[in-house]
Amino acid sequence: MNADKGDSLCFLESSEGFILTAHRRDFDEQMHAAERVLNKYRNACRELAK
Repeated sequence: MNADKGDSLCFLESSEGFILTAHRRDFDEQMHAAERVLNKYRNACRELAK
């Protein structure tokens, strides 16, 4: 699980049951940044995806 004492944990429900994972703040920040870029450059990203 790669979690240390004091880390936050996420308890998620999936089609296969429940999953317990370590919460990674840096990953959340990276995904938020990617979302902002995709929203700002939506048309360019759409053209590049063709």
